[in-house]
Amino acid sequence: MKYSVVSPQENFRGLSYGCWAGMWWNWLLCDEPDIYRGDMLFLRGNLDYKSVGEGGPVHIDPKSFLDRTGKKGVKIFENTPIFFLSPTPYLESD
Repeated sequence: MKYSVVSPQENFRGLSYGCWAGMWWNWLLCDEPDIYRGDMLFLRGNLDYKSVGEGGPVHIDPKSFLDRTGKKGVKIFENTPIFFLSPTPYLESD
């Protein structure tokens, strides 16, 4: 399998890494993050979602694990661009 990696300092399809990261966050926090939209495949690691009540909004569930192995996985076809943020710690202050 042939692939290439774009440096965070380079633009991809006319957008900077920061623009793609912003679009990734918007996608991650949207109503249906499991739906593939457009020509960029966004990945989110093992972040899973949990509903808040029946038919209510969803939020990221820190106690849950998103299993994307085997038949539950995503099929990635040739020439599909993939974007994911590298693991970065986020700190919260009281």
